[in-house]
Amino acid sequence: MVRGVLFFAAVISAAVSSAEVHGEGAEGSVMGPVAFLWPEDRPWSAAADNTAPCGSTSGPMNRTEFPLVGGAVALTIADDAYNVAFRIAYGNDPKSQSDFRTFVPSEVKAVEAGHQCYKAPTISNVADGTNATIQLEYWSNDSGRDESFYACADITIVSATAFTDSIPCFNVTATDFEAPASTNAASSAAPPPPAAASTSDDGLTSGQKAGIAVGAIIGASAIIGAAVFFAMRKRSQTSDSEAAPYMTHAKAAHSVESVPTAALVIASGRGAADASLPFEGSVWGWGSMSTALLKITYAYSGYASANDVMNEIRNPVRTLKTATRAALATVCLMYLFVNLAYFSVVDGEDIKNSGELIAGLFFERVFGKNFGRRVLSLAVAISTAGNVMAGLFSQSRINQEVARQGVVPFGKFFASSKPFNAPLAALSVNFVQAFFIIVATPPADVYAFILDVQSYAGQFFAFAVVIGLVLLRSWQPDLTRPYKAHALALVFRVVTCIALLIAPFVRPERGEGDVKFWYGTYALTTVGVLFIAVIYWYSVTIFFPWKGGYELVERSEVLEDGTTVTVLVKESHL
Repeated sequence: MVRGVLFFAAVISAAVSSAEVHGEGAEGSVMGPVAFLWPEDRPWSAAADNTAPCGSTSGPMNRTEFPLVGGAVALTIADDAYNVAFRIAYGNDPKSQSDFRTFVPSEVKAVEAGHQCYKAPTISNVADGTNATIQLEYWSNDSGRDESFYACADITIVSATAFTDSIPCFNVTATDFEAPASTNAASSAAPPPPAAASTSDDGLTSGQKAGIAVGAIIGASAIIGAAVFFAMRKRSQTSDSEAAPYMTHAKAAHSVESVPTAALVIASGRGAADASLPFEGSVWGWGSMSTALLKITYAYSGYASANDVMNEIRNPVRTLKTATRAALATVCLMYLFVNLAYFSVVDGEDIKNSGELIAGLFFERVFGKNFGRRVLSLAVAISTAGNVMAGLFSQSRINQEVARQGVVPFGKFFASSKPFNAPLAALSVNFVQAFFIIVATPPADVYAFILDVQSYAGQFFAFAVVIGLVLLRSWQPDLTRPYKAHALALVFRVVTCIALLIAPFVRPERGEGDVKFWYGTYALTTVGVLFIAVIYWYSVTIFFPWKGGYELVERSEVLEDGTTVTVLVKESHL
């Protein structure tokens, strides 16, 4: 009932004011050409409505509660306006235009007299009870001259569960309710065609194009599914170590499907409103860029996994020279096109606030919440499972190989392949680490923190490997090398490692990282763990033998499962 009354009032006021000249009537006495209907804005001032940032001589007065999730901005429009922009500033009373940043990313080129509502993105990294100000900036014609106008609405951000108000969110223009000249004219007028049936120059309606998109996705899924099915039948006798890649095939299939899906969605007129401004509001400081580069490093970590399981690859030298380069180029192109697909369908601000759920948002925009968000999220889960399985396959073997050298505690246990002829015990090392980080880290930051820790630690080992290669070339120049890295590649890797290792200690813009706690926590955590490892190694292999008057001698043993391990045996100097 309340919504109906507000709807009628907005329509009537807009219809009346649309015939008036700016400066007369409501828009010249109580509001500018455009004003906030919700949240409540500051008192209007004709003398200040062209003055940034808030177009009012008044400061914050009444604050409206605004939900973290599911918010909206509603406007009442007395005069045509264009280039409408919404920004937000956090604090009690922002004074400068530089305090504001983009809030609603949709590009609103023009609005007609009436009422319009715009959905607000999810507000992230902001505490419940924070005060903020939403700014409205737009252009309108004043006495034959285009001018910028401003208005501000002061809010207090609350959780979605604490928000109980009803937002008057609906869209209508004054022309939709213009009174007909006569009853006959009204009865003879043909109703406008529905929006879903609107046509474009190619003769296809939006509904038809959406149908084409759905058909294309189903067809592509069927083709890829059939290909995987027949491939699995052909190789049904493969070993367990060769079965895991089928999950990664699903990941590749998901990436390939996303590109034509986005193209067809754009053709149907349902693309992202701000697709032409994907980097608006981005932070380019080195502190922020470093965490992005660490995640990019993780995205291509499969390239390094081939070195970790070299003994599992047939003809490894030839494979590294050909297949890995082709795979790296292919994956690079896939990532490029998939990112373009995401930005073309999902609004940039939603992407920034989505965390790791951008694929879910992509499916939701294409197929709706019920099918896209829930059913097709299974494809995202399968894709992630493929990534996890491929990573665990290589990491478990690294852990097992380290355990075989006899330095780590309980080396025989972690080196064992019992009971499934697989490095299950070695895999528990990764499980314990991941479990501890997941439990100790705030839920919203778990994924980003794990990636940062893992990728940052990888820079230490990558740096050590490159330095080792350089030293080997100097110390053993005659050593046969069937596969040799180019010198420029080594230099580039060293520079990259040093830059990424230093970056966490450079304060990012606004002091914000990709987590809610201190931005450099992942670096200190990694350095702390590595420091403990170095202390342990020094104590076991150098300090304790020196203090106890013995030395460690390597002996080889064969476990029950056939695994050969090195055991460190104490031999007294006496």
